[in-house]
Amino acid sequence: MKNNLPKKTIRWKLFFTMISLVISLLTCITFIQIKTQTNLLNKELTSQIKLVKNNLRSRAYIISDSSVNYIENKLISHNSNPDQAETNTFLNEIVVKNDELVYAILMDTSRKVKTHTSNPQLTDKILNTEAALFAVQQKIPAINEYQRDNIFVLEIISPLKFSLFQSGVLRLGFSLAILQQKINQSKQKNDQRIKEMIIESSLIACLFLIFASPIIIVLSNKLSKPISDLTKVVNQLATGDFTAAENLNLKTHDEIEVLANTFVEMSKNLKHSYEKLENYNYDLERQVDKRTIELAEARDQALNANEVKTQFLATVSHEIRNPMHAIINTTELILKTQLNSKQRNHLDNVLNISNTLVYLINDLLDIAKIEAGKLTLEEIPLNLKEILNNISNLTLVRAEKKSIKLEFILEDNIPLFLMGDPIRLSQVLLNLVTNAIKFTPTGKVIVSIKMLAAEPNNVTLKFCVTDTGIGLTPEQIANLFQSFNQADETIARKHGGTGLGLVISKQLVEMMGGYINLTSNLGKGSQFYFELNLKLDAALLPKTPDLPEKLKNLKILIVDDDDISRMVLQSYLESFGFMVDSVDSGEHALSLLLKTTQAAHYGLVLMDWEMPELDGIETSKRIKLNHQITKTPTIIMVTSHSREDVLPHLHEGEIDALLVKPVEPYNLLENIARTLKIDITNYSQQPIQIKNTDKKITGTRILVVDDDDINRLIAKEMLEDEGLAVDLADGGQQALEKINQYQFDIVLMDLQMPGMDGYETCEKIRSNPEHKDLIIIALSAHAMSEIKDKCLQVGMNDYVSKPFKITALIKTLTYWIQTKENITENAQKETIQKINNQHVFACLSGVDIELALDKLSGKTAIFRELLSNFSRDFSNISNKINQAFCTKDDVSAKRLIHSLKGASASISATLLYEKSQKLELAINQQENRFQALSECDTALKQLLDSIEKLPK
Repeated sequence: MKNNLPKKTIRWKLFFTMISLVISLLTCITFIQIKTQTNLLNKELTSQIKLVKNNLRSRAYIISDSSVNYIENKLISHNSNPDQAETNTFLNEIVVKNDELVYAILMDTSRKVKTHTSNPQLTDKILNTEAALFAVQQKIPAINEYQRDNIFVLEIISPLKFSLFQSGVLRLGFSLAILQQKINQSKQKNDQRIKEMIIESSLIACLFLIFASPIIIVLSNKLSKPISDLTKVVNQLATGDFTAAENLNLKTHDEIEVLANTFVEMSKNLKHSYEKLENYNYDLERQVDKRTIELAEARDQALNANEVKTQFLATVSHEIRNPMHAIINTTELILKTQLNSKQRNHLDNVLNISNTLVYLINDLLDIAKIEAGKLTLEEIPLNLKEILNNISNLTLVRAEKKSIKLEFILEDNIPLFLMGDPIRLSQVLLNLVTNAIKFTPTGKVIVSIKMLAAEPNNVTLKFCVTDTGIGLTPEQIANLFQSFNQADETIARKHGGTGLGLVISKQLVEMMGGYINLTSNLGKGSQFYFELNLKLDAALLPKTPDLPEKLKNLKILIVDDDDISRMVLQSYLESFGFMVDSVDSGEHALSLLLKTTQAAHYGLVLMDWEMPELDGIETSKRIKLNHQITKTPTIIMVTSHSREDVLPHLHEGEIDALLVKPVEPYNLLENIARTLKIDITNYSQQPIQIKNTDKKITGTRILVVDDDDINRLIAKEMLEDEGLAVDLADGGQQALEKINQYQFDIVLMDLQMPGMDGYETCEKIRSNPEHKDLIIIALSAHAMSEIKDKCLQVGMNDYVSKPFKITALIKTLTYWIQTKENITENAQKETIQKINNQHVFACLSGVDIELALDKLSGKTAIFRELLSNFSRDFSNISNKINQAFCTKDDVSAKRLIHSLKGASASISATLLYEKSQKLELAINQQENRFQALSECDTALKQLLDSIEKLPK
């Protein structure tokens, strides 16, 4: 350790302190001496001045008295008019005889100068001086001192009397120059004496310092040496030398000696403590080393256990997924055959239960992936409307069995096409909605999505699931997001569940960059909510397929009180190319049907059953019996109730067909065609969303490689139903033989097979240059992400997890079969169309044309209609908002602004949307509202003017 030596020792501090004290003392003594001497000299000078003045005054009075007597006698002898020449001569003689006398002035009472011995030409000037005024006012002899012509004058004023009356005054001015000269000489002498005293004092101080410095140095050394010795010992002690204080022996007989002795004792205690600390450190290091080894072993055991657990879960998942794959796909194959309603109902239940079991296995795998850090998220296009529809389809039946109202609320200004992981987002929402239904005995469950913030490339959304269920206590909330934990021990027995759903949801939301939380009131319900920031995506809606001629002109009316259900059904039907309208009640449906003409009648009505006031059955009866309706439409009842509940009404002719929720797009199209007795056999191979319009997939040769007989047969039947040519191989060796013998387009490869597994088989296939472009897709019940990575590493093109939906598999196959030429051709067509659209709508101000048309699947006619409606509905909205501002009607103003903002978002008027959003913020913050309104009005007028300029 570095010694802490002082920059300035105490010895020199003491020395300079003592020197400073001595200098200060000598300075004070010299100052007092000089001050005293100065006071004595000043007193002496004052006495001299007083003495000189007294002598001068005595002489002046004598001269004045004699002069006055002379002049008064002349006044008497000449009868108050003495000879002026004689008087003047007399006064001049007096002035000449007396050196101190400067002038003699004789004045009458009117200040007229009769005689002036100094300068007779100054007579007029003398009359108005203050001295003259003072002089003529004196009744008795007086003295006046003043300065005249830079000379200090002592003036003796003597009044002149004639016959007891004052006839004038005599002024004799005596110079004080001699007195001033004496005063200056005295001051010079005093200053000289003071300088001599200062020099003497300085010499004495220097001599004193010269003789006193050695004494001061000796004293400072004597005082500082003990402290210096103590400092050295402290530095040695700081370096770890605890024996340094043993040689410290100070005999100063003062506080320093007491301090030194105390320090010696302290050093002994420190030495003892240090020795004990070293022993403790040694023991602690041994324990830490031992504990480190134990922790390393425990960590390795934990990692091994976690790896074993993960591997075990993966193995169990694989062993369960294989039979589940067989059950699910076999069930789906049976459902395609001719079945009665009861058989189809039982098989639907088997399929639902199988899917539930798959969900449980997926949850277990998700937990394992999260703990192992192997769960990854995708960022692909997603559609919020489709996600909500899927949630509705999966949960609506369960909710209605408990008479729970399931509501979906999606704000109008929320963009539907975003980028993210739709599967994981759906998983989180499904977990929350399922839990809400599970723990809600009665009431409703509301799923809502709100937009918290919007930017050009992304939006922040808040997803809420609110229920009127049993609620939670703060203690239960604290344990809610822990694995295999329910809020209450009785919950698992009463409601079922493993407690994994919320844990997985929390992890997934955090991985997506958001956070999840909840609020709850015991007995009143709970609200789970999470926020996510998602990027925008301008992906197109699915392309409209070519419908049979009989369906192309079909006009359909949707009657449903649930907004989300109407919206979803309408999106499905419009994606097929139908003309669709929708209403929210039976009364509105009847009113609309009565107004339609023969040419514009509705050929089909999709009727919800349970609606307030007028339900679907009663509405259907009134439609069928009302002869004022131009043409009675076909009615399909859409319900989540069992078929047995609705069949009586079907037999009575009140409805024409029945469609049970959840509704799948292709099932919807198939039911419509069946009800209207239109053959769509050529369209029934697969659901319309993924239906292959490229004829190259038909007849594609596929080799299925799987060691399980059942899986091979199921795959063969499912793929052949889709029009593919299928060959089978029971293992890797047989697959190699067939690939070398026959030409295949795709190989579906199982991974876990005896002998040669899928990885080794793929490597051997790729080792042959002839098969470098052969498409190999892995089919496995393993669902860990590293499995997919390993597949890609050995040369496989893609990976599909069992159990799979045939639709998903066909979609994957279609993707890999499509040629590069087709992709390029489609891209060119889309580019040409976009360029044409950009040219037509180029005049629009502040509108993202490409985004607007993407939302409408490129339908320019609908876009024109939207622009026309916008121009009609919002041309006068600025005046309405301004009037609301003036009347302080903020509620109406906010409603109008919100409508404008939503409408501008619907037509992708980005500039107007930003200005209306700014206006909405201004009214909420109560500032700059009129300025914001002005900017919004400018953007609105520009947009309206540009709409008018569109080519007709």
